[in-house]
Amino acid sequence: MDNRVWFASYDDGTPTTIEYRDTTLVDNLYSAAQEYPNHPALIFLNSSITYAQLLDAVERLATALVSLGVRPGSRVAIDMPNLPQFVIAYYG
Repeated sequence: MDNRVWFASYDDGTPTTIEYRDTTLVDNLYSAAQEYPNHPALIFLNSSITYAQLLDAVERLATALVSLGVRPGSRVAIDMPNLPQFVIAYYG
């Protein structure tokens, strides 16, 4: 067992490790959109975007990027503030 110093501050019963599914972030987005399509994925100021809306926007941006010649391995910079559009661009 790993005895890292900060483990001493954990409440009794708090695990020091957890198991992760072997999936990508994009896989997780597709799963969330399928399981919770009408639940809020992003909340910004006084509005929200559901998982279904987020996935739709991501797929639209991805399609646009492909039409511009972006392919796997291409480098695309994202330079914007912390907005819903950043999340869409990241996944796209």
